[in-house]
Amino acid sequence: MSQKPYACMCCGRGLKNGKPREIGMGPVCARKDKKIEKSDGETKYQVAPIPGFGADIVLSRDLANGATANIQQRIVFHSPTGFEWGYAGSGPADLALNILSCFIAQKEAFALHQNFKSDFLVGMPKEGGVITNASVRDWIAAHSRKENAV
Repeated sequence: MSQKPYACMCCGRGLKNGKPREIGMGPVCARKDKKIEKSDGETKYQVAPIPGFGADIVLSRDLANGATANIQQRIVFHSPTGFEWGYAGSGPADLALNILSCFIAQKEAFALHQNFKSDFLVGMPKEGGVITNASVRDWIAAHSRKENAV
């Protein structure tokens, strides 16, 4: 998927400032999709899982853009410079968080993303690879059960 670096994932319009860029969605689309929650008078952005997300996660590198993925960085928490893999740093952490957020609620994705990073992204070859949709779903199912059992 080739998109503008700061484009709304719903309508494709450019995103000009911080919070919408962080979630990959403009405030109008976020309100339409109920992805903004109000808490104590402060606007709080939460991304929602993508209904029916069925794509495999494809990670690759090119000379012009460096590390690329076929998902958008909807959440910037650890790494303002974007996705990475092949080590245990902030880029892989944000990639893990964003992958999981395509499948499950942001709160659960946040609880699981460091383990997902360790299991899938730390050992990923530098040139990239594919993480199948089924393997992500199976991993989430196994780890969600462990979280609920504790």
